[in-house]
Amino acid sequence: MGAGQVGVDHGEWITIRSKALYVERHGDPCYEPVLYLHGGPGASCVDFCHFQAKPLSEHLYVIALDQRGVFRSEALDEADSLGLSDLILDMEALRELLQIKQWHVIGHSFGGYLALRYALQHPSSVKRIIYETPSFNIADSMRSLISRSLAYFDPEDEATIQACHSYISGQHSASELLQAWGQLGAKLGEQREFIYFHGIHPSAIDAIFDAYPQELWQRSNLHTMKLMQEGEMNIDISAKLAEAKHRSLLIQGRHDPVCTPQQQDNFTRYAVNGDIVYFEHSAHMPRAEEPTKYTETVLAFLAWDH
Repeated sequence: MGAGQVGVDHGEWITIRSKALYVERHGDPCYEPVLYLHGGPGASCVDFCHFQAKPLSEHLYVIALDQRGVFRSEALDEADSLGLSDLILDMEALRELLQIKQWHVIGHSFGGYLALRYALQHPSSVKRIIYETPSFNIADSMRSLISRSLAYFDPEDEATIQACHSYISGQHSASELLQAWGQLGAKLGEQREFIYFHGIHPSAIDAIFDAYPQELWQRSNLHTMKLMQEGEMNIDISAKLAEAKHRSLLIQGRHDPVCTPQQQDNFTRYAVNGDIVYFEHSAHMPRAEEPTKYTETVLAFLAWDH
């Protein structure tokens, strides 16, 4: 393992397990360390660093990465294998390389799923966990997204409306629902983004990514496809919250379609040391929709843990 050249956004490429991962570090290494895990799968840490790296790094040692094969990290080859275990191995290898005994973990959306799996496999590596609008149950989240999409389709498009209702109420696997949402979301086009936002216009996020070559998303697409093929992320892990003894916080947008009311109830039921903070003007991205409240909430939960 080793560090490579400095890249855009003050990041660097660090070779871990034979692949170069794009990593950003902000703040004094003497501060409490916190690792940010993006969602998607394949979404990148670009927007998190844009909105939160500077204010959080005034009190925390913030570490964020594009996961294996994602966006600015080294591209995967078609022949490369990729599973959840690879992402978890990367996280632990990065912690060891940076000589961090324990760190806090923030996981957004799919990153929340990944954060829980990591904490269960490496409990002594994690201090506290923040779940930002996570999905602990992909099938449940996909049904919710499909349900929200009904408001955007033409009511006269009976075939699409019927298909949506079939997926919402039918007996479909998480894999089938994930593929269905991919197809329905593509059919929505740019309107799809409005399902994920409430406090800001989606263009505010799009503008951040406009500075990057479009082909970087092709890397993310292969990352996502390989995780979907493996299927481990399709398992409902809500009940496993009870196995994680770390103090945890759920940051939940009131208008979020991904972490459904059922998943919020499961967090309350199973998380042994868990609290919830609601963001009234946010949907799926409180860090961008209510950035000041997000910073204050994270710091209140993490910064003074000595």
